[in-house]
Amino acid sequence: FGSKWRSKVNNGDKCSSPPPSGDEIMGSDEDEDGYPPAKAHNFTSSFQDGMAFCAMIAAHAPELIDMEVVKEMEPIARHELAFRVAEEKFGVHQLLDPIDTVNSPD
Repeated sequence: FGSKWRSKVNNGDKCSSPPPSGDEIMGSDEDEDGYPPAKAHNFTSSFQDGMAFCAMIAAHAPELIDMEVVKEMEPIARHELAFRVAEEKFGVHQLLDPIDTVNSPD
């Protein structure tokens, strides 16, 4: 994940590789689970609707996020779900505010 790379940088750890691209994070164009692939071309607008955050979690732990349900959610609710699951299940602390991310992804 890009956040792991960013965490290493913010903590002063040496990181020999550059951050992954959006395509590397989201995987291939394959539709392996019956869901359309979530495209992430950059770390700003591609994450604005919350789908990419949820898709990253679902790609690694599909039992935690139902993408069929996520598709029907509002963007802020998607962010809240992804951030809550990331913190509760993976110990990734929430650094972004969903409202700020939806309104201004920079």
